[in-house]
Amino acid sequence: MATWVLLLTGCRNSSQPSSSYSQAYDFDQAPESGTHKINADLEKALRLRLPGARRFSQRFQLINGRDVGRVVDGKTFVVNLPGVHPLFGENVPVRVRGLHALDLPPARTEDLPSAITQWDQLRKLIENAQKIELRRLERGKDKFYLLADVYLDGEFLSQNLCGGPP
Repeated sequence: MATWVLLLTGCRNSSQPSSSYSQAYDFDQAPESGTHKINADLEKALRLRLPGARRFSQRFQLINGRDVGRVVDGKTFVVNLPGVHPLFGENVPVRVRGLHALDLPPARTEDLPSAITQWDQLRKLIENAQKIELRRLERGKDKFYLLADVYLDGEFLSQNLCGGPP
């Protein structure tokens, strides 16, 4: 029964290493690539009408000013996820995948100016965006946050700030 719950919710057991973990949740992959095992199991569970089987959004379109809250640090901001129960979808911290920035407050006091600069840069980018999209959402490893690819007005945020590939 626990296996079905994990398959239906899209969670993975961290004690079982998976070499294709990053591809298993990449919803933009071609279906014949074999990376859609979880989606196939979900489709089967929905077809059989198993209890607890539901579809979940793979992407979230956020409207600035309504769904986006404060910027916590240079890599994290708070959102309200539309269509998600308020218990789970309000004031959810989202960490930008591929963006490495200092926490606020930083561990060393001499890093404070750099941390504030990174925070201010992310804050300005988010405030100036009309449409914010979250893709490839995952649960954070050690805290209650979401890890996501963030697109501001259709452009990949980490690529803009870091110059790296999406």
